[in-house]
Amino acid sequence: MPPVTDTAREPRQARGQKRFDSVLDACARLLITQGEAALTMHGLAHAAQTSIGSLYHFFPDKRSVLEALGKRHLDALRVTAEQVEAQPDTFWTSCTHEQLIDQLLRPYLEYSVRHPDFLHLIRRSGSSLPPTSDQQLEEKVHAMFLRALTLRLPMASTEEQYAYAATLFSLPIGMLTQQSLEYDAALRQRILTREIPRALAAYIGAIEAAHGFAPDKQRTGRR
Repeated sequence: MPPVTDTAREPRQARGQKRFDSVLDACARLLITQGEAALTMHGLAHAAQTSIGSLYHFFPDKRSVLEALGKRHLDALRVTAEQVEAQPDTFWTSCTHEQLIDQLLRPYLEYSVRHPDFLHLIRRSGSSLPPTSDQQLEEKVHAMFLRALTLRLPMASTEEQYAYAATLFSLPIGMLTQQSLEYDAALRQRILTREIPRALAAYIGAIEAAHGFAPDKQRTGRR
């Protein structure tokens, strides 16, 4: 386990925030183009077009930069999670299984396509991300999956509902952490935004058919 280090110093003025953000942007670019092994404080300062002194003013070491970059991603994903969480119960009971996946998963998959540096961070087994914040976000996302499936499949047992939610949560995580960086950008985008949603929508369709579920609007249409 890496040694515990000081965290980044939060800027207090707009000018400092601009320098702070430029370092995180540079770190993201270097992760994508060179990988973490090539990251150095001097390389970050050069890429961010700032002095090494200014860099050390905000960040005591490389790990603190990676932690701050991870926190920025988690903050953005938390906003996405809150937007998904705001959907009313009627949406989850009336949407198709494709729409279900589009709401529950697609925003996170598309975020990973737009920010491939995030894939580098989560492949580090969480060592660069604040573990408490990461766990809280995972619990929130998993709870949303469970809520949607409980509303759609009240006839399923609690054990079944939990297993379905855990499967929906775990399958794309495995793809993100283990393989996606091995593919070129175009193939990675296709897998994350087309193939994974398609596979998971088919999975939802299969378990819903097994339980005899049809969205509310389909049941209404049959009357």
